[in-house]
Amino acid sequence: MNLSQKLKQKYPYLKNISLVDSEYDYSDLKSKLGLAASKLFEIIFNQHNDPRVGIGGGSTLFEFVNNIEIKSRKIRLFPTALIGRGPEITHVDSTFLTKMFYFKSRQEARAFVISIPPLPDKKESALNFLKLLNNEFQEVKWLINAMQKVDIALVGLGALMPTGDFDEEMMKVGVSLKELKDLGVIGGINYNWFDSNGQQVTNFFPTICINKLIELSKNKTKDIILVAGGAHKVEPIKIALNVQMVNGIVSDKQTIYRLFKDKNDFS
Repeated sequence: MNLSQKLKQKYPYLKNISLVDSEYDYSDLKSKLGLAASKLFEIIFNQHNDPRVGIGGGSTLFEFVNNIEIKSRKIRLFPTALIGRGPEITHVDSTFLTKMFYFKSRQEARAFVISIPPLPDKKESALNFLKLLNNEFQEVKWLINAMQKVDIALVGLGALMPTGDFDEEMMKVGVSLKELKDLGVIGGINYNWFDSNGQQVTNFFPTICINKLIELSKNKTKDIILVAGGAHKVEPIKIALNVQMVNGIVSDKQTIYRLFKDKNDFS
């Protein structure tokens, strides 16, 4: 039984599994994962008619979009999260990748994005701004609702470690990395942090939340793909699979080996 079969045996709900050879250099690994995700996407895309596709953020998904072939696709594209950033670019966000994918899929493609400014510095002002954003802007409300209905989504996964400007945005709403650790946070998807039970701990930003991801992943007509690998992401990947946050995965062999206690169980 090979590694993909063993993974399928442990998680029978997985619809799509793509595993690449592991790399010592994390940048090389992300390049491999992105290329594998682009190939898997084309297979899945051809199984849908004019699908609604959600694109997450992060450098691994940048490699995915970067490897997507330039050609016309009948597709509707949405970010999976709306996070304010700037003025300096320090992280690849979901909105940017949605735009990038759109320009690689014209003439038939359509994309729906809204740029969000950085949060105000004061906690009360930041929370009021997020409340206003969610409740008072009809275009934002429409987009948040639309992103919950995707047919295909490709999402990354973060371990609990500094990530640049996003940490600054978290601090503005009064949440530090230390506080997340104290809450038992293990990892996050779509900037929603979850604990060892897969329960979402934070809920500040307009996103596809953890519970919604689980709902989508349990719908057999949907394809929700996690693109993530590396030793530092083993535990959050395991939790994401245990609670079925996704129903497909692109990862590397060493990471998947580490999901199991006994590496010698594989032949």
